[in-house]
Amino acid sequence: MKRQLLIKNGTVVDPVTKALTKRDVLLENGIIIDVSEKDDSIVKEIDASGHFVSPGWVDFHCHIFYGGSGLAINPDVLVSTGVTSAVDAGTAGCANFRIFNDGIIRASSLDIKCYLNVYGAGQIDDNITEIFNKRFYKVEEIRRLFREFPDTLLGLKIRFSKGIADTLEDLKDVVNIAKDIETNVCVHTTDPPCDMAEIADTLRKDDVFCHCYHGRGNTILADDGKVKSSMFDAKKRGVIFDSCNGMGNFSINVCRSALEQNFYPDIISSDLTADKVNFSPYAKSLPFVMSKYLSLGMPLADIIHAVTTAPVRLMKMGRKIGLLQSGMQADVTIFKIEERKHVHLDFAQVPYEANKLIVPVMTIKNGFIDFCSADFALY
Repeated sequence: MKRQLLIKNGTVVDPVTKALTKRDVLLENGIIIDVSEKDDSIVKEIDASGHFVSPGWVDFHCHIFYGGSGLAINPDVLVSTGVTSAVDAGTAGCANFRIFNDGIIRASSLDIKCYLNVYGAGQIDDNITEIFNKRFYKVEEIRRLFREFPDTLLGLKIRFSKGIADTLEDLKDVVNIAKDIETNVCVHTTDPPCDMAEIADTLRKDDVFCHCYHGRGNTILADDGKVKSSMFDAKKRGVIFDSCNGMGNFSINVCRSALEQNFYPDIISSDLTADKVNFSPYAKSLPFVMSKYLSLGMPLADIIHAVTTAPVRLMKMGRKIGLLQSGMQADVTIFKIEERKHVHLDFAQVPYEANKLIVPVMTIKNGFIDFCSADFALY
């Protein structure tokens, strides 16, 4: 039986062309189709007047191995925040990935991909630390998992911080493993054991430089406050800079300075964990983090690009999601922008008062309305 849903009168944000256009979007049985195919006998309509319509959002860095890690949240919580797809950033390692895949990834309504923690146990809890030393890596088991789950695993994750990793060689070891199995790496860079420039120089195209605006230890800024030239060079090579806000991984001063120098994030993500989801003032949700960048002056279309097209490409799902075009999966987020003051805190408790708030009002996944706020679509 055909099911049609027409989203009308909304302002559609195209993350590729960056155009904002008032037009209708028609969904049928989980697929976007041309509006000319509307069947008045079956179609249901949603009036999105005064709202924005975009492809469903991707939270590219969160921790969602729910039940397998004390850090993790239930991924289905993300639906109410406008998120239709997510990437787990190394919560599971080779010792427990299959449990994560069977119990969470396959069961979730979201499309989920993940980075595999190079340490076998992954991030079990906040008081149990990984050991990032090649003596402890089970390379053959890692290789086997990448053969077995090529559509789910995006790369290897390392937390490259003092006290967890010792030298640049520890990062190079992981990059070499990734080269050998033909995959990428995702690198947590907060408080690194070397200069951030050395990290940037080590990474390759589509490797992910996490927490790019952190403020602990060595940062992307030189002593004169300028973004280090190696960061711009890495961007040109195709290294991906992900903001992944978190609680201890963001500095408003570093971020503001970088944005003023046109060093924008390629991806905006939350780094959500159980201790901050739904709680201000750090990273309560992806739209909360997006709101900060909007208030800082980043154009809306660029923000939407950073939570749709950019992460979707790394997920290798560009032919399925990330655009509101005929034939694509019907993942849609409808949202509004409110002029509302609210406070964000960074790792040093420095406050930033934002004045724009991005508020999701409806999340559509595979053509089904999985979330609708109480004050939207009342008629």
